[in-house]
Amino acid sequence: DGLLGETLTGIHGNLVIAGVDSWSPASLTVSNAAVGFAEGFRLLPAGTVAVTGAGSMLVLQPGAELACGGDLVLTNGASMMVYSGPTNGVPGDCGAKVDVTGTLRIATNCWVYPYARGTDDSAPLFNVGSLRIAPGGGFNANAAGYRESLGCGKGGGPGAWCAGAGHGGKGGRGSATTYLEGKAYGSTFAPQAPGSGGGDYLKARVGARGGAGGGVIRIVAVREARVD
Repeated sequence: DGLLGETLTGIHGNLVIAGVDSWSPASLTVSNAAVGFAEGFRLLPAGTVAVTGAGSMLVLQPGAELACGGDLVLTNGASMMVYSGPTNGVPGDCGAKVDVTGTLRIATNCWVYPYARGTDDSAPLFNVGSLRIAPGGGFNANAAGYRESLGCGKGGGPGAWCAGAGHGGKGGRGSATTYLEGKAYGSTFAPQAPGSGGGDYLKARVGARGGAGGGVIRIVAVREARVD
């Protein structure tokens, strides 16, 4: 724990320390820095974690874990990215976990990006005491679901005029009737699976690949979840 200070500034990259797979600082501030923690790393601050400054990022690589004993605060244009690792394949399993004993506070112009693994249903899970989101901030899971041509509702293809993916509803059918639209799947009230990817035209051709599906945002709040 003495290798790093509790304020990380001016760092842009992943922190990898040979033989070290966890860190338990009293608190942590990421200021004007973009700091990533390696796959499987456990970040265990006893107190508050603050990420602050335009362009500042806290990144959890696939399967990394953050367990924060205080608040987790994003301010002044900061962001957080959480990437899911593999799971045992049970629906709803989390491939990355963020535990916040206090309040997860997301200020205006601050965003949390939860990325599903892209090849199965695994996605990050946020367990928080409370959640407070200011206007103009929040969670963004655009194109953070299944990769192209993957998922329960994947669009038909490959070939010309491929079909769109489904999830909450059916996808759009391609002009070639050979390629059927992606089917609807999942729960309306408690969705667990990420969105599926669209059908491919040609994988090897730039601009001819299907789009990724939308991600899934999994939050469990013990006390309250407030979006202003």
